[in-house]
This record gives sequence, C-alpha cells and structure tokens, in this order.
Amino acid sequence: MRRTVHARDVGAPRSVASGPGRLIAVLVAQTQAVEAFVRLYDRAGGAVAIGVTSPLAELAIGASTSGSESVDMHGVPFGSGLTVTSATTDGGTTASAAGTHLTFVLEDEEQPPTRRAWCP
Repeated sequence: MRRTVHARDVGAPRSVASGPGRLIAVLVAQTQAVEAFVRLYDRAGGAVAIGVTSPLAELAIGASTSGSESVDMHGVPFGSGLTVTSATTDGGTTASAAGTHLTFVLEDEEQPPTRRAWCP
C-alpha cells in the first residue's frame, strides 16, 4: 500500500518509516539560502549520527529552491525502516536549520496474512 509522509524543517535525525518497504519518490521544498544535503538511512527510529552513519542515499538540494522538486527513487528498498537527516555540507556533521521540507512517497512491504490454526 502506498502512503505519503510529510517532514517539515528536517535537520536532526527523523524517523519516516518504522519497518521494511520501498521509497518511491521524494518531493522537496527548500527555503534556506544555502544548499542542503538530505541523507536517507535504512534505520528505524531515527538511530543515526549525522556525518557518522553511512547513508542509503544522499540528495544535494540547491539553495532557495522555488516550488517543489520531485526525485524519483525507482523504488529504493529499505529493510529496517527509513530515517532522514539534512546537513549543511556534503558529508558534514551539522544539521540544517529550519527550511528543508520533504514529502516521501512510500510503499509498505506486504506482509503475508497470518495463518490461524483451525480447532474443531
């Protein structure tokens, strides 16, 4: 099942999904006057350290992007969950200030139906 998750003012680690699934797309609105580096991690619960934990993907977002930009991720799989951060420099450890807004299009991994034992 597809769903959207909104994350405003991304900087410090933020959990976007808490289980396995696929990232279909990211919509970006960047109001900061500086570039932002959005990092995506295959980690649940926001358990990452900016600039230390290796990201699944990194997106460089231009300064003062007007409107929204769509990044088609072609169904990037994640197994544990999805956490996002935004930093001020490529590979940097400083979280971005307010102004990086993201909308994620996610597809949850289908879970097999639970089988119940039949008891007469």
